[in-house]
Amino acid sequence: MFTAFHCPCASGPQEGLALRGAGDMWRHHVWVRSPVCGRRMWSSSKAQSQLASAAHGQWAHLLRNLHEHPCHQTYTAGMEAFRKSLHWEWCIWLVADMHIRGIRMPSAYGSAAAACSRRAQWQAVLALMDTMQGPNLKVASAAISACGGAQQWQAAVYLIHSMEIQLLVPDTIAWNAAITACKKGSQWQGAVALLPMMEAQQLRPTLVTFAALVEACGHALFWDRALALLEESSRNMQPDIVLLNAVAAAVARGAQWQAALAIYADTHRYFKPDIIMVNTILAALAQTWRWEESLSMLYSTRKPDSISYNTAMSACFRGSRWQSVFELYARMLERKLNALDGTFNTLCRVFENNSSWQSCLQILEDASLAGTPLSQLTLSVVVSACQKSTKWHQVLQVLGMMEASGTVLDDVFQAAGMTSHVHMGDLATALAWYRERPLRGLRLGGRKAGAGWLEPGRRWGYLDLHGLQPEEARLAVCCALLDATMVKPGMLPSWGLVLVTGRGSHSEGESVLRPAVLQLLLELGLAARVDPYNEGRVILPARELLNFICTVEKRRSGAC
Repeated sequence: MFTAFHCPCASGPQEGLALRGAGDMWRHHVWVRSPVCGRRMWSSSKAQSQLASAAHGQWAHLLRNLHEHPCHQTYTAGMEAFRKSLHWEWCIWLVADMHIRGIRMPSAYGSAAAACSRRAQWQAVLALMDTMQGPNLKVASAAISACGGAQQWQAAVYLIHSMEIQLLVPDTIAWNAAITACKKGSQWQGAVALLPMMEAQQLRPTLVTFAALVEACGHALFWDRALALLEESSRNMQPDIVLLNAVAAAVARGAQWQAALAIYADTHRYFKPDIIMVNTILAALAQTWRWEESLSMLYSTRKPDSISYNTAMSACFRGSRWQSVFELYARMLERKLNALDGTFNTLCRVFENNSSWQSCLQILEDASLAGTPLSQLTLSVVVSACQKSTKWHQVLQVLGMMEASGTVLDDVFQAAGMTSHVHMGDLATALAWYRERPLRGLRLGGRKAGAGWLEPGRRWGYLDLHGLQPEEARLAVCCALLDATMVKPGMLPSWGLVLVTGRGSHSEGESVLRPAVLQLLLELGLAARVDPYNEGRVILPARELLNFICTVEKRRSGAC
């Protein structure tokens, strides 16, 4: 499983330090001089530069003492200082220096392993294990924990099972580390399978054990198993807030709001629920549109935070309680709580549903004044609100603001920009935007927008819109129309352009593409019709296509 990596030092064979490990950290090694004894030893280029500055910085006194007075006391002080500051590579250096000087201090391996574990440097801990003269339970547990931090759950499980070969009996800490590693690796079945093995060794699971198991089941949406684990733990011990929060999160992910409220009520038997649990319950209620229960819990909470209000606002929005959303926002401002991106997102969605594009733009200003960066999801709601109100200038204004802030526009925003130019009648700019699309990466449904209908072959004159969302289909039609302006009229199909929207067999109700496409063509002043022999097709006659081309040329040259 592991390959040998030898690092001989300059003073002789007995001073060689064998480091074994797997991974990139051992492939990019360099030779540097020890900060203590001056001999050459292993390091990475990054650590070399760090140590060079440290020799003249805060560690200068400590390194000088190690060089002048190498003993158990100075090495213990150095190891403890480096461990607390998470300088795991420097801890390895100290272990190597001790080896070179012949100083035996088994506890140093545990300290170095702990430092590596906290930085998830699992290869480094495995290397330390191979240099030890005999097994060390603390180092082995640290190795399992490091594997978990690096999401190397297979290595963690291997280590816990290989301890018997090393004549080690894993303790509760080691088993907890292995279970946590499986949890972080999204292996809930592996985590649960370790529990009976742990109990078979006459070890009693702790609250940490059950919390890790519950989190593993919760991430996998096995909320019923999480409740069973809580019941099992309650037979021998009183649950703490960490375990109860984990159970609440598990049932919340499973959208079990009744169970979440039961956990909340049960928590009061032991202690007062913290804000983490409150927000977890609110999330479960918001997910299931329980706005009344959300408001009740929010108002009964002594000190709700921004997340609490944000989640309750989301529940009210889903329940179409617009006024409650505004009231909660006002309460946030009264309490001087920071509005989050999700807060502004909920407000913008309310305004979008009420066709209040001006309010959406005001939200952008409020967020800027509050110093809250908005996500692309929230900005897309603002753009959508302006589009629905046919405010094309404002769409371009928002997109310009995004680009000025360094945001890279994705396909949705690029589509909004190009269609805005089309709707404004600025076809020349729309055409320029369209010509740039290969550079911008504009692709729809895995293919270039509007491509293929003018290419020779059996699909000549047909634009297939299957698999596209309505807005994507509108963009593809715009691209196809702009394509037509770049060819000679005699090269166009005699029947015009056939848009294949489908009959809506894969949509709820009727086709969603056909109405979107017909509405776009109507907005552009083009008379299209549904194929009387195939309702899954929209036909744009050749004369309408020529009229569109003529309009573009007229705006280009001033005459047609």
